[in-house]
Amino acid sequence: MSSKLLYSQRPSKYIERLVLVEMLRHLDPNVAALKSYRYVGFGGLEFADFELFHRSLGIEKMISIEKSLDDIERYEFNRPFQGIEVLQGPAKDHLPGLGWEGLNIVWLDYTSHLSTEVVGDCSTLLRELIPGSVLLVTVNASGGSVCERRENLETNLEPKWIPNISDLELGDRWGVARVQRQILVERLITVANSRADSVRIRQFANFCYKDGLRMQTMGWIVGGGSMDASIEKCQIQQHQFASVSEETVVIELPVLTRREIVFLNKQLPVTDPAGLEAPWLPEQNLIQYTKLYRYYPSELAISALA
Repeated sequence: MSSKLLYSQRPSKYIERLVLVEMLRHLDPNVAALKSYRYVGFGGLEFADFELFHRSLGIEKMISIEKSLDDIERYEFNRPFQGIEVLQGPAKDHLPGLGWEGLNIVWLDYTSHLSTEVVGDCSTLLRELIPGSVLLVTVNASGGSVCERRENLETNLEPKWIPNISDLELGDRWGVARVQRQILVERLITVANSRADSVRIRQFANFCYKDGLRMQTMGWIVGGGSMDASIEKCQIQQHQFASVSEETVVIELPVLTRREIVFLNKQLPVTDPAGLEAPWLPEQNLIQYTKLYRYYPSELAISALA
């Protein structure tokens, strides 16, 4: 819930936002008109997702929860639209009382790892969100050594939630992301199964990316009953970058200059990146750019991605 950096400093996050907007457009009209949704998130000082969701999806009812107990006047000043209500304090203090009778898109965009508090916030929401609503969750997926990763999990979460995972699996580049997703999904399924209306969560997003730190974003639409047919019809789970399983969609940006971006764009779209004429660029760079060029901040020359 900390202040967000400019997209030029977080290009992978910027692309993730654009992809999510494209995915969410699938909800209209088969699930519901996007204008009928309320958006709840953590705006920070830039309100980047709020501005994008309002401009691109037409959502007007918006609530930003700001954990910081300082500078509330600054958050109020930086609101891009007067329709954004700013609430001050931890999410757990506000989520239970927001009223969840209508359709909502909620993005809990944390900078921390998955924790008992994060699981609690997600559980609170899933007890209330009605079918057709969307839950997005972003958490830190970075990690040090295998021992440090295990220690972080044991410190942040209930020990009984932590699955039996080998050192090889946990030590993988996105090992922390996979185990955090597994833990959160299991908790959410438990909550969904406890509801009287027999809802279920239907995953459509499982992104991993690195803008300095490794991060992951997971997304579900609340289904169940007659809503499942509408979700199938809207095809959000069939999007190019959708994931309905533990398989991650990794957003990796190649390091390109502005001139290289312009040069490649003139040759796109193509079905096979091998057909691109740029022999000085590694094949992997061409594959990555071919997948992401429609969402790429083309005015940005990415000179260093750690």
